Amino acid sequence: MRAGYDAALWLVTAALVAAAILFAVQSFDATSRDGAYLVIASGALAAASAFFANGLTGRPILALSVPMLAGWWAATSVAYSLDAALGLAALSGLIAGALIGAVATTPARRTAAITLALAVLADLTSDAVGFAFDHTLGAPTIDSGAWIALLALAAIGLGWRAEGSLAAGLLAPRPHGGAAALGIGQRRLLALSGAIGGTAGGIAGALLAISASGPPDVVTGLVLAAAALAAGGTMAGTLALVTALWVLPQLALRATPTAIDLQLWLAGGVAIVVLVLGLAASLPRREHG
Repeated sequence: MRAGYDAALWLVTAALVAAAILFAVQSFDATSRDGAYLVIASGALAAASAFFANGLTGRPILALSVPMLAGWWAATSVAYSLDAALGLAALSGLIAGALIGAVATTPARRTAAITLALAVLADLTSDAVGFAFDHTLGAPTIDSGAWIALLALAAIGLGWRAEGSLAAGLLAPRPHGGAAALGIGQRRLLALSGAIGGTAGGIAGALLAISASGPPDVVTGLVLAAAALAAGGTMAGTLALVTALWVLPQLALRATPTAIDLQLWLAGGVAIVVLVLGLAASLPRREHG
């Protein structure tokens, strides 16, 4: 029964991703299609980031935009080299993700509040720095599409493997099992999961920068968090929701710019979903097993 459900979920996910790729093929000319493909790859990596940080741990971490933002800025600083941009972005995202994961051991409502505050602070700081220095991006020519696609697939595959592995059991909050039974600190495990997710998020941010997209904002982080939490700890569900809630709207905006950002229509609903899930996660049975 479970296998059938998983297969159906992956089928739906594949259909959504295929729809995004088909939209990119039909809606963009040859000169702008690479940027659309990069947005799709960025969405896949962002979904993996959200899965490791939120889906695998069950924690309401709302600062998923921070590793992406770190990767975005890292990529813009070394835009002369694709390899250097992705490498520095991965390192920046890893550090940011590990630090965020380390604070996720606090009660769920506090975790949500702290991480949301970090996301807002990073967003405001990014806006201030960008205004002060008029930071612009000179994106390199993308000639490594297959390699980038493989990188995105590897991140999704890693998330899929972790979904049913020992890592999921270790990160689950249990008073007499999991990390406690093996003498492994919960903070270290959350930091590790955050670091893995942050690495994927940093690369996702770099791809956005190379695609000439603006820096990720707080709304992006809320969309990713809501997708991961609502997906019930499944990589396929997270990817499907991120594709529907973030990738497709991003592609639509690139194809037909409008005065109203489509994400703003989603932000209210996403915030409510994240809040409800965060409050549910803060109940005693969630915190103490």
